[in-house]
Amino acid sequence: MAEILLYLKPNEGGNKRYSPGDLVYIAPDGHPWSAAELRPYDEGGHFGVLKIPSVTVEELQAYNRPEFVLQNEDNGMAQRRLWGLDISIMPPPFEDALRATGTFTIPGSGGLWNGFANSLKNKNTGESAGL
Repeated sequence: MAEILLYLKPNEGGNKRYSPGDLVYIAPDGHPWSAAELRPYDEGGHFGVLKIPSVTVEELQAYNRPEFVLQNEDNGMAQRRLWGLDISIMPPPFEDALRATGTFTIPGSGGLWNGFANSLKNKNTGESAGL
């Protein structure tokens, strides 16, 4: 099982900062997240923790690397992460629960799994991860 620390707060500081939907960190099941990481968005938190029983940490690592794009004159970086979760296309229970409680478990099959797999997108090409 893998757990993903997902950034939720709107980006207010430019391209070097995380954007909503960025995968900040991928950890094994039971990772000791800090109180700040677990604080629900609705209570002033910036993150959410996704728990995915059917996917390993190794399977997700390729989607957690930074992407440097030299075309940005200000800082040489057009975005913080190449892959991100497009929260706007996830089923409503996902976003509502993640914002209210700070965590959400995605089952290994069915509508929520398909929604997650399709919403993990390459920010440059728009392609889905195809998990």
